[in-house]
Order: sequence, then C-alpha cells, then structure tokens
Amino acid sequence: MIIDIKSGFCWRLIVVYGSPYENCKTNFLEELHVVMHNEWQGPTIIAGDFNLVHLATDKKVTRWLTIEWIHKWTLGELSASNRLFT
Repeated sequence: MIIDIKSGFCWRLIVVYGSPYENCKTNFLEELHVVMHNEWQGPTIIAGDFNLVHLATDKKVTRWLTIEWIHKWTLGELSASNRLFT
C-alpha cells in the first residue's frame, strides 16, 4: 500500500513480471486473480511486464490476454512509441 502523507490517500501497487515460459503463464494469471480478489477496496495500479500480448497479431505466440480479462481488471496499455523494446 502506498500512502500520500499530506492527503492520506491510499492505493495499492502491484508490480508483476510474468513468466516468459508458456507452461507457467496460466499459473501466473491464476495467482494474479487471487491477489486481485483480496478485500482491498481502494484503487489499484498493476504495472510491469506480463509477458503476454493483447492481440494475436502483436506477436507470433499461442497465448495472449483475453479481452474479458483486460476488461475485468480495467487494464490499459501504455504507449512505448519512443522505445525499441518494451
């Protein structure tokens, strides 16, 4: 939990690094669901590298984040247009 000392505003920061290995991706998402389903009622920021892609056309892989999963947790992707790699 991160607290702004002046205002007392609290939010939760979850930093992730998803497995680069295909056989571990399901376990990673299941663990993230457990973390997200705890009793925290405040705002949450999830940041990091999921090692998953949003669309199948983004990369030649067999697994990507489903639209339902993205909407369930209100995920957004930050633009990395000024970088060669994300």
